[in-house]
Formats: sequence, C-alpha cells, structure tokens
Amino acid sequence: MSFDFKLLGKKIRQARENMLIEKEEIAKALGYSVTEYDKIENGDINEIDGDVIVIISQILGRDFRYFVSEEYSAVELQIRKLFRQNGTLNKNDRIAIQQFVRLCEEKKNLEEIIGRKKVNPEDYSQYFSSTKSYKEQGIIAAYAERKRLGIEDEISDIYNLLRQQNIHIFRKKLDDSNISGVYINHPYAGHCVLINYCEDVYRQIFSLAHEYCHVLFDSNVGQDVSYINKNNSLLEIRANYFARHFLLPDTALEKYKFNFMNTTIDQMINMVVFLSEKYKVNPQVVIYRLEENKCISSKTKETLLSKLKVIKRNIQKVDPEKIELSKRIKNKFEDLIEKGISLEYLELVRSAYQGNYISFGKAMESLMIGFDDGKTLFELWDIYMEV
Repeated sequence: MSFDFKLLGKKIRQARENMLIEKEEIAKALGYSVTEYDKIENGDINEIDGDVIVIISQILGRDFRYFVSEEYSAVELQIRKLFRQNGTLNKNDRIAIQQFVRLCEEKKNLEEIIGRKKVNPEDYSQYFSSTKSYKEQGIIAAYAERKRLGIEDEISDIYNLLRQQNIHIFRKKLDDSNISGVYINHPYAGHCVLINYCEDVYRQIFSLAHEYCHVLFDSNVGQDVSYINKNNSLLEIRANYFARHFLLPDTALEKYKFNFMNTTIDQMINMVVFLSEKYKVNPQVVIYRLEENKCISSKTKETLLSKLKVIKRNIQKVDPEKIELSKRIKNKFEDLIEKGISLEYLELVRSAYQGNYISFGKAMESLMIGFDDGKTLFELWDIYMEV
C-alpha cells in the first residue's frame, strides 16, 4: 500500500495554520526554500526523509506518528476546536498549549511504561438535580471533595494533592495574562490542566482549584479556556464558588470569627493577612468569604477592600512546589517550570531513565532540553533528592 503524501501535506498545513506559524519558519529550520517546502504541504513529492518529519513534528508540537498515520487523531480535532473557540490566542500561546498537550501525552506514556497507576477523580456531572443552582453545586461539591480527600484544614500543596487524582497538571507562561487556566479532557491522557505561570502565586492556586471543578463537572465539554474577565457563564460561576470554599472552608472562618468582633480595622487587616497566608488565597477571596459568612458587614468589606495595597504588602507568598528547594536549585527549576516542566514530571522522567525504560536521549526529548542542560539538571535533582 502506497504512502499518502497528499494527506501528510494536508495534516502539516492544517497544524501549521492552527499554530499561526509561517511557512518560512519551517522551511528555514529544514534548510529548504519556501518553494521546496510548498511541495511537502501540497503533497507533490514521492518520498520524504524521516528526519524531515521529525523536525516538522517538533516545530508543530506533535508526535511524528500523527503525521505518518492514515487518519486524524481525536486530540488533533479537539485542539483545533479549542483554537477555533478561542480565536484571539496568539502564536506563542497556541505553541504553549500544544506543548502542554504533548507533555501530558508523554507523562501518560511514562506512567504506563513504569507501571504507575492513580485513582481517577469523581464525576459530579450527574450528582445534582436541576433544582440546585450552579453556585450551590460548586459549594456542595467543594465540601464533598474536602471530605473525600481527607482535608481537615488548609491545603499545604494543592499541586501534589490533585496530581494524586490522576490529573496532569503543568504550569506555563502565557502571553495573554487574561487566561487563568486551560482544561482538556484528552482522549488518551485523560484530565489535563494548564495554569498560567505569569499569574500571582495565590492566583495560580485559585485557578487550579477552579480548573479542578471543571474536571469534576465538565469532562463532557472536552476542552475549555478560563479567562479572568469572562467568568459570568454558569460553568465559571460554579467553578469560582467551588474554588473559594475548597481552599477557604466555612470551618476556617468560624474558627477565627471572634477575631473580627469588636476590633479595629488594623487588627482585621492583620487577620486577613494571616488567613491569606495560611490558606494560600489572595486577600480579596478572604474578604468576600468573610462577608459571605457574616463575619463582617458589607461596610467593613468595602473598608478592607480599600486597604488592599496595604494588605498585599504584608503577605509573604510561598510557592508550594518550591518550598523545599535551595536557592541554587530553585533558580534552575524556575526556568524549567516556566517552560512547563513540573518537578513531578522531572522525577517521572528521571525514574524512567534510571529504570532503563527509556534512553538518555528520550529523557531529554521528554524534557524538551539539550543533552548538556539535561546532565546538569539530573545532577541537581540527585542533590535535591539526597537533601
């Protein structure tokens, strides 16, 4: 059976256009003229070197096997739909999202290779009758999940907690600061969440809790991009209320309620700072939750909101994923996290390599870095694990 070069060219062209990548960029990487490259996209060839397909796959963030197969993958159609639904995404953010998808696929592959299994999260989509409002659904689910996961008070590391629910979580800087997160129910990898790393540390935590609600309720939607300034849809309202109560429960507010009675604004500000640091949420969330639980009046809420600049200056925010890293290691891993690599993923790649499941070259490909950087990174990781 002959190879379909027309289909190959069509797949490459569609992927390139979806990523807003120009022909000249790929042609230059291949050392081709645009005219020579056009022959590939038009299918006007009768042979192609495997290395050429690999290079094109790397630029377009795809598994090379997709291009040489005779069918369209479900995830390719899914990502294309996501880009259509969010037409304002620029080239850099499309590349970042596509790289995130590849990381999720690689992570799933590695977990299967070394035999790591995790329990899937609950599916709440059928739990509630139509009489429950979306706000109520979010709040009820938040406490149900806290109970199911055995959370008694604050959540020390939400990234580790939710990764144990078989969710692939990565963080990556996006150009569009309005995007808080991306959720994809990948047909092979399963639940995948991308958090915008350019956000404030506590905002990232809130965004992760928000996306977790989408995991629990909206897997049938398939894919969703959450925007900070577009949170009026019923699904977003539910996710916001879920995040508020999941991170800062009523029991916490009841415990410290007396600290807001017959006290000064300055003392209240100190308590808002305390609650913000303890529960790893921004002070706005604390203030609105205090009013919601009738710990403060509407007037006091407005007074506290007017003092946000003062409150924020006094909050010491710590990223839960980096809390145990030394300064030397933290600087190196900072670059890695910005590129979308989590410490959990690094440990997974390292374990697969040490267990002789994958080669060093495959490990570096999985981490999207060069050999020299990879060697240095593994040495630093060994130091971290010893500590």
